Amino acid sequence: MPRSHETIMQLAASPEAVWKAITDSEEITRWFSPYARVEPGVGGSMRYSWDPADEGSPSPIEIWEPNRRLRVAGDHGAVDYFIEAKDGITTLRLVHSFGDGAEWDGEYEGTKAGWPAFFRILKHNLEQHPGEAVRQISITLQVEASPDEQWAHLLGGKADHLTAGERYSLDLPTGDHMEGRIDLTDQSHILVAVVENWNRALLSVFCERYKGKGMLTVNLGVYGPMIEQADEIEARWRQTLQELFVCTPSS
Repeated sequence: MPRSHETIMQLAASPEAVWKAITDSEEITRWFSPYARVEPGVGGSMRYSWDPADEGSPSPIEIWEPNRRLRVAGDHGAVDYFIEAKDGITTLRLVHSFGDGAEWDGEYEGTKAGWPAFFRILKHNLEQHPGEAVRQISITLQVEASPDEQWAHLLGGKADHLTAGERYSLDLPTGDHMEGRIDLTDQSHILVAVVENWNRALLSVFCERYKGKGMLTVNLGVYGPMIEQADEIEARWRQTLQELFVCTPSS
């Protein structure tokens, strides 16, 4: 395909652990989509979904070289993963390729901003909580608000003063207090933050426009004892977000 972008992440993990993270359905749900299904090997397929009622369309597997390379292609373009190890560090490089027509523009821009965030979630899982049980809380709402409006409404006066690498302290509209370190924030209105006072949970927020409509996604990965509170947190956050935003039916 004539157009592509690249995401690179260095990980203090073995190539085998990285390969499992990108090819095992249970491992994929730890850092990417909350629902995944993998039929391994060339000729197999991978499915990703954020909706329990929709298993997602299959992306055929075209290259399957364990611990080295994976290529899947489907409705959202072609994705190549390359794994290289040196001196105890594994480099994961992703190349996402698209057609050059205008119909690919939204997909191109959205994934270019989104992959670095998901790779930070992957890195947090492999380095900070290896082998530890995780519960991924994922809430996606189609809303009338634009990405700018979503961002400002969620974070208030601190929306434009968050910097990667700096510490933060936030009182969320859900009534929760969170503090820790900002891992990623950018002009695309994406936030990834370590929540140190919640057993180093990982919060990620995506304020987007998808197919001409506002879409808000809030993910929270909780570990250890925090898993027991996951259902309560999810119910409280979903209710608060639905009260904060005017939601529209999913298409």
